[in-house]
Amino acid sequence: MIRPSLALAALTLALGLASPPLAAEKPSPRQAQACAAARTLVEDVFRRSTPGKTAFSNGAADSVRRLVADPQLDIAAYPPSRWRPAQDGPDIVKPPAAATIRAFKAATPANALDCPAVRDEAGKRGARLDATVEAVAGPKPTGPYTHLIYGLSLPVVSPDGTEALAYAGVAGAPLAGFGGLVLMRRDPYGDWRIVGSLGLWIS
Repeated sequence: MIRPSLALAALTLALGLASPPLAAEKPSPRQAQACAAARTLVEDVFRRSTPGKTAFSNGAADSVRRLVADPQLDIAAYPPSRWRPAQDGPDIVKPPAAATIRAFKAATPANALDCPAVRDEAGKRGARLDATVEAVAGPKPTGPYTHLIYGLSLPVVSPDGTEALAYAGVAGAPLAGFGGLVLMRRDPYGDWRIVGSLGLWIS
């Protein structure tokens, strides 16, 4: 006869072995804000392109590293007229605050799809993940790609949590691409909204 205490211990062990692994460590509030802003960035991509013809690369972090290392790039020096307003945003874009720019330059570059929920959402909507030019160049590498390739960096949130800056680039052929910075701000309800962009290169 098995003693009740031993039976309870065996049942507890069996349930423990059958239970799923513990969830990953909860993100910090700052990481959660960055991933919420990343979701807004990816949603904007899907508003502009066909999910089945959309691809995301892991090159955005490298692009940010190059931008930040460029001694000639002074984000604060660009006048408001160089910031292009978002489609549903104000006509004139107030440039990012100095603290936001400093945070962007000091952050460790990462990709928007490093956020698991954002990556899952992009995959569920039919986008190709971790795409390379070779994979979407089509039969003629010099012609249009089979997918638009987006490189989106993880937005860097300002110290006060009201603004975020991210890098975004897109290419549809060897000489059909552009990239720059995207400025986001939180609305009165706490949601992230894209308010403007600053073009830095075009091909």
